Amino acid sequence: MERKDFIYFLTVGLCLAFIVGLLFFMSSQTAQCVKNPFIYGASHMGNVECSCIQFNNPTCPAQFSFNDTSFIADPKVCGGTGSLYHRIDIKDLNITD
Repeated sequence: MERKDFIYFLTVGLCLAFIVGLLFFMSSQTAQCVKNPFIYGASHMGNVECSCIQFNNPTCPAQFSFNDTSFIADPKVCGGTGSLYHRIDIKDLNITD
C-alpha cells in the first residue's frame, strides 16, 4: 500500500468515526430534549427559573413552573367543591328501566 492510499483510507475512516460519534451524540441529546424540553433548555442555559400561566381558559388558567432541575405542574382546582374529582350523588342514579 502506498503512502497516499494509507492517508486516504485513514482520513475516510476518521471522518466516518466522527460522523457515527456525532449521530450517537445527537440521538442522546434528542431523547433528553423530547423527554422534557423545559428542563433540557434550562439546564443548558443554567440558573433559570420560570413561572408560566396559560391563558387559554381565562376563568381558570393552567399554571406551571420550572427551573434547571425540576418541572412543577400543580393541579389547579377552579370552583366547585375544592376536589379534583366530582362527587357522585347516589340519589340521582337511575338503575331501573
